[in-house]
Amino acid sequence: MNVLSLLILLLCASFCIIAAVADDNPEQAAIWFDKGNDLASMGNYAEAVSAYDMSLTFGQNDEDVWLEKGKALSKIGKYAEAIKTLEKAITLNPTDIDAWTQKGDALNWLGKNNEALQVYEKILEIDPKNSYAKLKKNVILNQQAD
Repeated sequence: MNVLSLLILLLCASFCIIAAVADDNPEQAAIWFDKGNDLASMGNYAEAVSAYDMSLTFGQNDEDVWLEKGKALSKIGKYAEAIKTLEKAITLNPTDIDAWTQKGDALNWLGKNNEALQVYEKILEIDPKNSYAKLKKNVILNQQAD
């Protein structure tokens, strides 16, 4: 673990203690969300997950935090956790194509092709012209036909 990662973990732990006694703090939530986005853009996905968790701790319970956390979890191979996280984003916005797509891809990575197929079909209900969902659906159907 490098020094930056250790510092981020120490900061997260400190803020967890503060957050336990603090009310919702939208300003801090936004700061941590932005920090998560910055970390993810640099490829520091595990640290990004921690930052998104801090944003949630400070009360930012919106689809964007859940979506970005789900993406970061997928990037570090935590597909099952990513799916649960993405489902929270979908609950907040049932027509979020990005969240549905990320969920379908995570299911696909776990080898849950029938469930992934259902997700891609759901995407096509929301957006019938979605070329990515059409492609992924056809790939799964072709694999099942073999």
